[in-house]
Amino acid sequence: MIIFTNRIRVLSLIFIFVACILIIKLYIVQVVNHENYLNLGDRQYIKKNSNINDRGDIFFTKKDGTYIVAATMKDNYTLYINPKSFYKSMVGKTEDQSLGDLKNKISTLLKLDKDEVSEFDVKILKIRDRKKDVYFELIKGLDENDQILIKELKLDFLGLGKEKKRYYPGNELASNVIGTIGFKENIIAGRYGLEKQYENTLARHSKAYSNFFVDLFSTAKKVISDKSSLEGNIYTTIEPAVQKELEKKVLQINDKQGSDLTGAIIMDPYTGEIIAMAKVPTFSHKDDKDFDISNYKNDMV
Repeated sequence: MIIFTNRIRVLSLIFIFVACILIIKLYIVQVVNHENYLNLGDRQYIKKNSNINDRGDIFFTKKDGTYIVAATMKDNYTLYINPKSFYKSMVGKTEDQSLGDLKNKISTLLKLDKDEVSEFDVKILKIRDRKKDVYFELIKGLDENDQILIKELKLDFLGLGKEKKRYYPGNELASNVIGTIGFKENIIAGRYGLEKQYENTLARHSKAYSNFFVDLFSTAKKVISDKSSLEGNIYTTIEPAVQKELEKKVLQINDKQGSDLTGAIIMDPYTGEIIAMAKVPTFSHKDDKDFDISNYKNDMV
């Protein structure tokens, strides 16, 4: 009986000791470090810029049989500032000096061109009207190297939002064949070319909550019921070097003849494989100002 009582006392002391530690830790987190965690939370506040989380890749096939990426997903970063935290950090400087230093530091670091600097100047000035805000976007479309440089500044009031965007390394190369993505109602999906034709294969429908068994049996159901809805990548027979040369020739002919539309196809006569397919006018994946729908259509098909 005495031994049992002693054990109860020891366990009680242990529970009291653990409870004291938890109380002290909570006090440190909620009271002592309250401001630090508040700022950390503010810096982590970020809007979701896109509803496209992932998507399958599209490949060209080189003459030696190896594959080269025609369309893929690429990490893209948005630089944002916490104005509230920024103004708290100003010590011994005026508002103009602090904003000027920030502008010069980022402009030099990211090597912004003349147009980008002008746009960035406008953003910097808008910070004045957002002193109580915790989130304001400064620059979109930064790459992996840019985000590393920003992190090296170690400025608590700056943050980076990460998202995935569709990236076409060849830009105009076979753009009419590959197609492009865009909004379809309230979701982003393939709108032209292979991106549209193989939307069910390229699209990735991520789940918020799942487990191994759910994924296992749902995938098995897809295989049995509908092979056309299987997720995967697209490997084309387009040979990039031939495609580039064909596009060059088609453009020359179009300019010479003054045609409204010029196109050509190179096909393997033994297999029927399409080696190259080009048309003029076409479009650039980097030019978001080209809204002529006729340029996006693949008239060769």
